[in-house]
Amino acid sequence: MRTYFRACLLVAGFTLLGFAVPTVFGQPPKADTKAVGKPPAKAQLTLKVFKLERADPEAVTSAMTSLLEESDMEIPPPPGTPVPILPAGGGMLGFGGMGGMGGTVVTVWRATVEERTKSVIVRGSARHIQVATDLVALLDRAPNAPLPQLQVLKAFSLKNLDATDLTAVIEALSFDDLRMSSPEEKLLVVLGPEEATKAIAELVKELDVPVKPSDETKPKKAPNPKPKM
Repeated sequence: MRTYFRACLLVAGFTLLGFAVPTVFGQPPKADTKAVGKPPAKAQLTLKVFKLERADPEAVTSAMTSLLEESDMEIPPPPGTPVPILPAGGGMLGFGGMGGMGGTVVTVWRATVEERTKSVIVRGSARHIQVATDLVALLDRAPNAPLPQLQVLKAFSLKNLDATDLTAVIEALSFDDLRMSSPEEKLLVVLGPEEATKAIAELVKELDVPVKPSDETKPKKAPNPKPKM
């Protein structure tokens, strides 16, 4: 009888061991959660109010839109994150593929206008605030005043060439990481690497020159009438 019970215990032990070994040693390794990249921390945004005396507030915000990146940025979810999918016909919320969609939209910067006080209100990082500071100093200056000292922007005051024409030339040359704005007919403002701004300064030197009229465009002198005899 004891031999029978011992045999049963041995069979049960091997049976349990046979199921336990694949469970413990055969399961796939756990995903390394440390390797999953976390989304970048949200930037600290500050707020500043610029009260204008001469410039149009809309011109300042329009120039900021041309010079800066998109005001919102979408941060994708970490790899392996289930993407919620809402069925077309309604019903329960399901989960689709892993990652690639469903990111978080983060506000990068904002600018708005308060017409009554003629103010531009900017909320953004220190870089965005400095761009706005440079633009206000540039556009709110007195008429015919020299260009102010700027921190992050580069401005070119033109005499003969229109800013829109110069912008078309620069865009055709495809400079990297360069943004431009022409808030005035004879004013070009750029934000970009030093190499690009130096090249634009050379273009201004070469192209912003008076053009001599050709023979075809010169006004023709009227012939002198012959004296009567």
